[in-house]
Amino acid sequence: AAIGFDAEVAAHVAAGGAVTAGRYAYLAVALRMLFAHRAPTLRFEGDFGVREGRYLLGAAANTARYGAGIRIAPDARADDGVLDCCLVRDLPRGTALRVIPGMYRGRHVRRPEVEVVRTRELRVTASRAVPVVADGEVVSETPAVVRCRPRALRVLGLPAEGDQGR
Repeated sequence: AAIGFDAEVAAHVAAGGAVTAGRYAYLAVALRMLFAHRAPTLRFEGDFGVREGRYLLGAAANTARYGAGIRIAPDARADDGVLDCCLVRDLPRGTALRVIPGMYRGRHVRRPEVEVVRTRELRVTASRAVPVVADGEVVSETPAVVRCRPRALRVLGLPAEGDQGR
């Protein structure tokens, strides 16, 4: 789930607001929207405590990647029962232009403006209504709660072609 700028961009792309498709759709829309975006004051609460301030975005992930290949939480694991939350403080536009492309390789987590925290539940409130996106779809707006339910998904794996009997 994403909250803030990332959610606004994803919602715009999903609504057909991109001229191109895939990875480049997100990047093109993000660059265009970056100059009009004003970061709200967000309050994040979880097992890590409280973080409050002006944030560009917050993302709660149980896998390393989302969107069109963005490595938002490079160390996230789908089976550990914990959300890896990437919190990006508000950035000057020039800095954001360097940080956003680095998200595709997970390099943003090295930046001092980015913090990754872990929690079983993330509670978010905002100074104004901010969209919440899950799997590329707007599902709500703030206030919001994102939870991780361990072992909630059962996966059936079939042998790959040529792997029968192994």
